[in-house]
Amino acid sequence: MKIISPKQILIALLATDGALGLLYLYFRDHPEWGSLFNLAAENNLPTWYSSFQFFLAGLSAFYCLVVVKPAQSASYWIWGAVGVLMLFLSLDETMEIHEALIDNVMSGPAGENLRAFFGVTQETDSLLWTVVFAPPMILVGVGLMLFYYSSFKNFPQVFAWSLVALCSLTLAAGLELVEAKILTDANESAMNQYFLLTLIEEMVEFLAATLLVWVHYSYAWNLRKNNST
Repeated sequence: MKIISPKQILIALLATDGALGLLYLYFRDHPEWGSLFNLAAENNLPTWYSSFQFFLAGLSAFYCLVVVKPAQSASYWIWGAVGVLMLFLSLDETMEIHEALIDNVMSGPAGENLRAFFGVTQETDSLLWTVVFAPPMILVGVGLMLFYYSSFKNFPQVFAWSLVALCSLTLAAGLELVEAKILTDANESAMNQYFLLTLIEEMVEFLAATLLVWVHYSYAWNLRKNNST
């Protein structure tokens, strides 16, 4: 049986990323189909696809765990943790875990202080999750970067694209905060800016997830090829 190559996976996911972006643009104002392809909405095709992407990133991380030699015990177990993290992100896309958590935070006194500090309204509370959860997100991001460096040091191209993936996730999170600021103004110009930023943010997030799948799978692919020679 022919094994799918990393290049084939990358092309397929990038093509799907682009297709969903085009569908969003095409059906943006459609009364029936618009909500199905709306990148700013939840529980629709882009959400399910994003969840699927992180699910693949988790599976490919577990593939790395299988390929890594048992003697590399630290790397072995960390790949398991990376796989669990990716599966959590997959669940979060569909179950809206971080939205529920941020709603609890913003319903208390801390929420009022955050709204006043950032100059946003209560309607945009869910977009402030990047601020509230910034400390653990930074720790996880730095941890992933260091782990990827130690794992991919013999594969510089793979490490370089892992950095692009992590930076893309950071950019997407930052754009959500900008979107919250823009939505404080309900005029037409603000809504057009919000539409543009939403498109950029979601496409960047798609790209990040696609690269994570490719990075994990490429590492396991190359490692398995090297071990067989």
